[in-house]
Amino acid sequence: MSIQMQLSWQHEFHGPNPFTTEPVVVAVLDLESARTPLTWAAAAEFTRRFTAWVDGTTSESNGQADACDSVAILQAVIQWSLGVLNEVRGDLQAGGVRRDLSGRLCCWLGFHEPQLSRAVFERGLRTLTAVQNGSLDMQALNARLADIEQACRRHHPDYQARILRVAARAQNSPVLPFVPGSRFWQFGWGVHSRVFFESFSNDDAALGSRWQSDKPLSKQIFQSLGLPTPRFERVNDTAQLHVAAQRIGYPCVVKPVSCGGGKGVTAAITDQAGLEAAYSHARRLAPTGPLMIESHQPGDDCRLVLVSGQLVAAIRRRPACVTGDGHSTVTELVDELNRTRSANLVKSRYLRPIMKDHYLVAHLAAQGMTLDTCLPAGQRLSLRSNANLSTGGSCDDYTDQVHPQLKAMAEQVAQTFGIATAGLDYITTDISAPPAMGVGAFIEINTTPGLDACVAAGWSESRIGHMVLGDIPQRIPVTLHVVMEDRREAALEQQKHTPLPAGQAMACGEQLRVGEALFTCEPAEPWPAVRAALRNKSVTSLLVICSEQEITRQGLPVDKVDKVEYLGCTLAPEWMQVLSAVSTSA
Repeated sequence: MSIQMQLSWQHEFHGPNPFTTEPVVVAVLDLESARTPLTWAAAAEFTRRFTAWVDGTTSESNGQADACDSVAILQAVIQWSLGVLNEVRGDLQAGGVRRDLSGRLCCWLGFHEPQLSRAVFERGLRTLTAVQNGSLDMQALNARLADIEQACRRHHPDYQARILRVAARAQNSPVLPFVPGSRFWQFGWGVHSRVFFESFSNDDAALGSRWQSDKPLSKQIFQSLGLPTPRFERVNDTAQLHVAAQRIGYPCVVKPVSCGGGKGVTAAITDQAGLEAAYSHARRLAPTGPLMIESHQPGDDCRLVLVSGQLVAAIRRRPACVTGDGHSTVTELVDELNRTRSANLVKSRYLRPIMKDHYLVAHLAAQGMTLDTCLPAGQRLSLRSNANLSTGGSCDDYTDQVHPQLKAMAEQVAQTFGIATAGLDYITTDISAPPAMGVGAFIEINTTPGLDACVAAGWSESRIGHMVLGDIPQRIPVTLHVVMEDRREAALEQQKHTPLPAGQAMACGEQLRVGEALFTCEPAEPWPAVRAALRNKSVTSLLVICSEQEITRQGLPVDKVDKVEYLGCTLAPEWMQVLSAVSTSA
């Protein structure tokens, strides 16, 4: 028999609220009126079948769960929903179920994009009822989950932003989108804020960013500073390619000028056929403009991570490879390695699955191998010519082995480029020896060095994230004036005529004043004037004038308040508790 239930979405809170301090969507659910109620047995089966997303915290090991325990049953759906949302780039923790004073079941779920979280929770409910009805269609569910995965890629923070968000949470720093719907994230408020795109921030020099985006130009700067770097030439067509190869010699490397992440790169090219194949590979990624041919530098590929001009990590990147067992084919060995790697890079510690694509097939062919080759026991086989994580590489921490001269050299380069968080690619046969001995060379510099490489090498997300964030991201003082809805405009007019020193801000609805400057903010997001003030780098303190209706409709405008004043109004007890929890004076 089909299970019917009444679901009503009640709230979309973008700040602290009676359920949690995080943004959540809130639904009221009526299970008791269903003619065929959901059962604990169905929830337990649901949890068992979807252990990849449900962490098992709702399971009753002693088997004593009440068959009509609706809260526990819905908690399984909440856990499933969080697992699905966090599978791809999600960084959500808030979610739960409880009964309100009238006995209704209230469910709340965190969001990066509210409609996506609603859709996932509703999908979880339908999946749970299908499990109980015996009508679960896994093919249809997997198709829907694939759609959800693509939506998560569009709306959730990228992995570099996630690492910084984890660190910000650990150090109690506020986070907000700098441009809603974009990949720009702000950490801290006002004068104490920094804005990041991945690990590239508004503290980075624009000129240095321009230099690093052009690989040949950055190598010319290396040369002008006296750093060792492989010989190179720009090429625009195959005729120039062959001439350049004759001058540079084999082995050599072909790469696009501006692509990152090892895209289009072929290393250790030893002959003309390999050179032409590498050129075609690079052209797929960079159809127009010049490519670069470079002398091949032997040794390990090391990423030197520098923060504020100081070397903080040296990560050796190893190309994807497999080791033979005497009976498995290359395909089987790759599949076995990929079992520990998934689309959820957090679970796999940022190790990517190895793709069995035509690049892999070509690389195997150059070694006289195919995917069907059976490798002898103990034989290691390289699967890529480059060592990037994005193509299935792995990482080791070599920070303690860096020679002092190399450390000093790397720090001077980062300081000269003016890049706050830099990644220097250095290839060497011995990272513990000075570069002057001819053991290594600098390849390129990046403004987004890939914090995931440190995590893949064993670091915690909070450790590297805190280094990059630094101590700047902090809160500014915020005062909250809560007024009756019909008195809000009068309070705003009064404040408009009150002198404000430079740096002090006042926000009310869509109206913002910073010192003597007046702004009208587009209502494209909740609390538009408050968000605009927090994004303004000149703001040192903020007064928010808001009505009790705004608070109960949207949640609090910020997660910490220094002072609250109630001007002719009182809030419901549950909201008074919320304000008391987030303020130092309520």
